[in-house]
Amino acid sequence: MMEKVFLILTIWRSIPVFIAFHSLRNKQAVMEDMRRWGENETLWSLHKLFVRSKLFRRIFLTRVSFESRKLQKIVRLFYKPAEDFSVDVISKKIGGGFLVCHGNSTIVYAQSIGKNFLVHQNVTVGRGKKIDGNNVPDIGDNVFIGTGAIVIGGIHIGNNVKIGAGALVNKDVPDNCTVVGNPMRIICKKGMEDEGIVN
Repeated sequence: MMEKVFLILTIWRSIPVFIAFHSLRNKQAVMEDMRRWGENETLWSLHKLFVRSKLFRRIFLTRVSFESRKLQKIVRLFYKPAEDFSVDVISKKIGGGFLVCHGNSTIVYAQSIGKNFLVHQNVTVGRGKKIDGNNVPDIGDNVFIGTGAIVIGGIHIGNNVKIGAGALVNKDVPDNCTVVGNPMRIICKKGMEDEGIVN
């Protein structure tokens, strides 16, 4: 009850957030984020997430910055950036349903990120060997990256891929596979890639 009263009393702070949301060309991506974070697609839920989750706030502000740096700065006047979390996301395209778990010391620098991306803490996605003109990864839909994993270079991570904790990924990963270890091992569903395991 007290939390609800607090949320009602502080809703004025979210007026710039609502304006930024309505100005976005890709509102659908934010609504998919909200669903992934366990909320429905209302302005009240957006306000709740902004108050409660510094990580959600960081992803939202990243999306806003793609379209309007001015709006991002205005929102940041009312909601200070999360100083106790280190989450940086740089990408030309981010699909909806982006979820960060814990998020400390997480850097995601990718060409594009598909829908329903889930990343844990201490993850690095970023620059490495240049392949076909790109030196950062391209990430498909429904990708999970576990704690402490490193994904580098101009590689392609397919759809429905799971990258295990501590894995070092520096080669393409096909759809529907799991990557473990350092050096990396790709374990695919039966009938794919060398009967299941690619070194």
